[in-house]
Amino acid sequence: MASYLCQVQTIQRSQGRSAVAAAAYRSATNLVDERLAMEFPFGGKDGVEHAEILLPDGAPDWMRDRGALWNAAEQKEARKDAVPAREVLLALPHELNFEQRRALVRAFVAEHITGRGMIADVAMHGPGKEGDQRNLHAHILVTTRHVGPDGFGKKEPAWWSPQQVRDWRQGWAQIQNNHLRRH
Repeated sequence: MASYLCQVQTIQRSQGRSAVAAAAYRSATNLVDERLAMEFPFGGKDGVEHAEILLPDGAPDWMRDRGALWNAAEQKEARKDAVPAREVLLALPHELNFEQRRALVRAFVAEHITGRGMIADVAMHGPGKEGDQRNLHAHILVTTRHVGPDGFGKKEPAWWSPQQVRDWRQGWAQIQNNHLRRH
């Protein structure tokens, strides 16, 4: 039976975190954080089944480049306690095959993230070598500023409300249940 998990956390500078580092680790890529002048070499990391960047309508095409995207998100923030990204962690149903899980994640992102003007950096992970082989999950790094043709704009106050997290959790439950019924 599928298990439900939808957790949301912030990638916050005051906690010593970097959106570039988070993106590199979750997508198993090598990225350089220009703000910190540090390389995050996670290109050899195992377990990533699929990674992609999904953009809202009207976003500039350069934002498909993971390094450019997250360095721009970091650069747009001036405060030492800034939050350049949020992460949505989803448990994926092991009852679905890879293509079905990817379609499930894309449906959630289209309705609840890119459909609202945010960018989603998706990394689907398989289970670790040790432990439960049903531990399929997705990490979705989400931009915290509205995106338009000129790049990043203002922060949307509604995106920071507790209601946003409730909407994501409820939306994930509905979309996951619909996909499980369909397949």
